Amino acid sequence: EMKRDEATVSNQNQQNLSSSLPGETTTMKISDALKKLDCLYLLDAFEERDVRTVLDLENVLMDKLLVSSSEVKEEDDREEDKDIEEEYMKKEVIEFIAEEFCFGEMKYAEKILEETKKELMTRKRNFNEEKKEKDTRTMTFGRMYSKTFLAKTTSLYDMHMGAENMGPFLYQLCRFTKPENVLEIGAGYTSVYLMQALRDNKKEIEVYERMREEHSCVVRNENPNGKDTPWSNEAYFSRKSEKRKTRETYEPQLHVVDNMAHAHTTAHLVKECSEELNVDDEENNFLVVHEADAFNPDLSATLAPGVQFDFLWIDLGAANRIETFLKNFWFRVKPGGYVAVHSTLTNSLSREWLEKMRMLARNGGKNADGSVSEYGVFETMSFLEPHKLFQNSFTIFQRRDAHPIDSSEYAEPVLTKFP
Repeated sequence: EMKRDEATVSNQNQQNLSSSLPGETTTMKISDALKKLDCLYLLDAFEERDVRTVLDLENVLMDKLLVSSSEVKEEDDREEDKDIEEEYMKKEVIEFIAEEFCFGEMKYAEKILEETKKELMTRKRNFNEEKKEKDTRTMTFGRMYSKTFLAKTTSLYDMHMGAENMGPFLYQLCRFTKPENVLEIGAGYTSVYLMQALRDNKKEIEVYERMREEHSCVVRNENPNGKDTPWSNEAYFSRKSEKRKTRETYEPQLHVVDNMAHAHTTAHLVKECSEELNVDDEENNFLVVHEADAFNPDLSATLAPGVQFDFLWIDLGAANRIETFLKNFWFRVKPGGYVAVHSTLTNSLSREWLEKMRMLARNGGKNADGSVSEYGVFETMSFLEPHKLFQNSFTIFQRRDAHPIDSSEYAEPVLTKFP
């Protein structure tokens, strides 16, 4: 009997939705809604996720987003609290639709929601009442995982650049370490992955901030009289100060240097691709392109003055000149920051330099005579793609300790007793 009742309600809901468009007798088709809104070009983004009707859209939202609203209010809550909850849920749904289906265009997401919002909001509240014990807002997410992103970045790919696996790796590294100031030497396929990582990081931090405001960013204590354990790092979220450009916790920026001269370069397409993906827009202006010679000896002093970089990605294609370049830029790396260098292992020019760096790392950053090198203390690790002959490796360095110019020391904080 319960299943029959649920089926009846489902049929009623579908009939209500179908009445939104004249003449419809079944669940509203997404194509009809998009045609009505004059944005039929978005249809591919829906169809690649098998979202062809409003009911399909509801199911996707339930799977991916609906459990992520703030805690459901009690029955005796004030009416204005319920209005706030409704508005918050609406904002989340719009953001999700825009990111997944509308290339980040909020205005179309809002219009699409207007066509379906009554049923979507009702199902969202009911679903949260059933699942309110599980908050999945901090689960894995990101635009890189969508087919749309991969399709749009095709124009930037060239086999000879060897970056097909570097792009996703750099994306994940930046998602994990949350760098704010990133410098890329050599623009192209990896640039959009770095930009998308910064944008997704910003969204992730905003989610954490909302959860902190709700006091839901905690590990609940099973003892009703016990205290909940904070999940977020207070020191990270209290970094806001007069020295920061805004009052936001996370302010990312990607500086890209390229002379546009490489035979297989796709650097000139980066801005175009980022605009198509809506990665770099007026609200999220992450990209700063510098058309310059990376080997200009003055560049390290004149590029983005006053900025220390959390992450450097170096893809110069000039193995015999990497040593000079890195010496010039090392003092611009923030203590604790990372430097990744492409194609370091299996060509003799890079390998000779890399072995010198490995020896320095083993000696605690000291030269053979015991003097401190230009790099101070650092750590290093290399990775190899064994199936390729060229462009098949990269090495990561982390600046750890004293430097002749900047003697700041870096050590990760100890935050808790247990893992």
